[in-house]
Order: sequence, then C-alpha cells, then structure tokens
Amino acid sequence: MENRTYIDRLPDELLIRILWHSSNPPSSYKSDSDALWSSLDLQPNYFYANSSAEKDGSQEDKALSSLVRLSSLTSLSVSSRTTVHGSAAFAFSQLASLKSLEFGGFGPSFNILFPSAAPYKSLENLLISYCDQLERFPDDFGELLPSLRNLTIRECNNITHLPGSLASLSFLESLKISTCFLFEDLPGNLGQLPALKTLILDDLHLSNLPDSLCKLPSLKTLFLIHCCQIQQLPEAFSNLTSLETLCVMHSTQLVVPEDIGELTNLHTLALNESLVQPLPCSFTRLTSLTRLELDDCWIEVLPADIVKLTSLQELYIHDCPIRELPELVTALTSLEILSVGSCSQLSSVPSRLDALGRLKRLEVTKCGVLSNLPESLPPSLETLKFRTSSQFISSDGTGAGIS
Repeated sequence: MENRTYIDRLPDELLIRILWHSSNPPSSYKSDSDALWSSLDLQPNYFYANSSAEKDGSQEDKALSSLVRLSSLTSLSVSSRTTVHGSAAFAFSQLASLKSLEFGGFGPSFNILFPSAAPYKSLENLLISYCDQLERFPDDFGELLPSLRNLTIRECNNITHLPGSLASLSFLESLKISTCFLFEDLPGNLGQLPALKTLILDDLHLSNLPDSLCKLPSLKTLFLIHCCQIQQLPEAFSNLTSLETLCVMHSTQLVVPEDIGELTNLHTLALNESLVQPLPCSFTRLTSLTRLELDDCWIEVLPADIVKLTSLQELYIHDCPIRELPELVTALTSLEILSVGSCSQLSSVPSRLDALGRLKRLEVTKCGVLSNLPESLPPSLETLKFRTSSQFISSDGTGAGIS
C-alpha cells in the first residue's frame, strides 16, 4: 500500500494553521515517528508544527511545499520565525482557491513569499503582522496580488513605506496599517486605487498624507489614529465627496480644514484629542451628519449654527472646556442620544428638553460645577444618567419628566 503523508489525508476544505516555535503545543499534540512529518500532528481544524531554531528546516519546508495538493484550500495562516525556502513560497502561490492568507512573525525570508513568477491570482485577503525584520516590500508587490480586496499590515516595526506598485491593486477595498512605528510614507499614487473604501492609519510616523488621497473616488471611511506628526489634511480634502466616516484620534497637531463642510455625504465625525482650534464654521453645513463626537477637544462654545445639523441623531461631548449646553441644542429635533461627560467647566444645561421628541438616551455625568437639572424631559426617554456635584439620577425606565 502506498505510504500516504498527513497532507494527503487532509480534507481539501480544511483551514490550516501552522504555528512555529510553539513552546506549549496543544494537549492533544502527538508525535508520529512513522509519518513523513515526524514533528507534526493534525487536529480536526488546525495543523501544528513545533520546531526549534537549531533544527534543520528542510523537513518543515517539504511539508509546506506539499500544501499545493490542497486544491480547494481557501484560508491559510502561517506563523514562523524560521527561513522559508523558495519551494514552499512557490507552493503558497499555487493554491488556486486560496482567498485568505495570514503571515505572522516572518523575518528576512518574507520577500521570498512573493516570487515574481508566481502571483497569488485568487487571493482577496492578506494579513501581515509581527514581521519586525521586514524592512521593505518587493517592488512588484501590488502586481502579484491582482484580486486583492483587503490588505492589513500591523506591528511590522521596520517598514517605512509601501511600494508604488500598490496602485496596481485595482480591486483593493480596505487598507489598514497599524503600529508600524517607522512607517512614514504612503505612495504618492495612492489616489489611483479606484475601489478603496476604507483607509485606517494607526500609530504610524506619518508627517503628511499624499495629495492624491483626495482623488480616491470610492473612499467612505478614513481613520487617523495616533498620527501625531500630521498637522494638516491635504488641501483638496473636500474633494472626498463619497466620505461618510471621518475619525481623527490622538493626532494632536491636526488642524481641521476650513472647507470640511463640503463633505456633504459625511455621516460620522469623531474628533478625539485632535482639535487644537475651534471647529471651522463650515462644519454646520454637514447636513447629512448623524453622529458627532467631540472628545478632549478645544470646544468652549457650541456654535449657534449647530441647529443646521438637522439630521444629527447622536451628540457626544466629553472632556471639553465647554461652559454651557445652550438652549439651542433643543432645536436638534432628530437627536436620539445626548451624552455629555467629564466637562469640568459645564455649569448649565437647558431647563426644558421635552422638545427633543426622539431622545432615547440622556447622559450628563462628571460635570463638577453643574448644579441644575432639566425641568422636563421627553416621554421618549429610555435611559437617563444625570450626575451633578450634589445628586445622581440613573434610570432605565419610563423616562418620566423631572419636576
């Protein structure tokens, strides 16, 4: 009888996870010295490899090369600190049905995982993480992934930029780069990604964003988090007319552009420790805005024109030096959630909130100098949390008015 290897016994649809250098293998881990892969054992849903840095990697490499036999495999996750040789890398790219691929912990051998002669033709999702020794991607990186839709790069601490070939990813919908401390440059042709809908940049060393960002026709979601070197958005930022969500967090030098009001499709605006100047007057032209979050921002007074935000359903104001919640807030008749917290200088709120006929949740907490309660509340209220220096009211009940 033909001696079959473990890889021959695997069902094609099996999700495989290869974990190298596992100091604590699963309790079900067993060694079969008669098998070709004596160091490997297969479980119903996972595939474990336990090897040491001193061990010859030829056996593991041979095992990885055998993956090419799994013609229906759609998901593969590989975590390794050893060197992966060309035969194994080529095998990955030959998995004709592979849709999702995760690489973690690879060192100098990373680039060999993307041989120019073997593009990943069907790959749609790629996650690259914890590759601290990775300094650059292959120049033709984008050309090797013709079907890619989602690219996530995280905690690759020596990566400084992405190659210009990224613009070849014509189907890319989501690009997320996080916790890459030396990353300082997005490709200048970023705007050539016609399908990009989501861009998340978190904890990077970026000092600016490319002007071509404003040419992304499909961009709906933009997150800038802990990008402390960025002082301004590109001049033509208001051209992002498809943008629906803008979240800027812990980017302490950033100045919100004066023409932000031109983003007519913006639904969510969240500013957290990211506003060094008052909001520009044009922001009240964001007539599609349904959610506004101001957290640890330099807001002392809400502009009178805030009443123009007729679609606003959720308003959050936290850790801001605002002195009063003006009566005009009662004109926001679409409001369903009003949350004000940790505003140490807030001294007054509107006496009557019953005009907010759709209000479901009201929270006013940790506002030390606030002494008055609203005289009336809308019957629509479902959740009430009201803490002042002298009293605390919490209710998840009927929302009856206060008298």
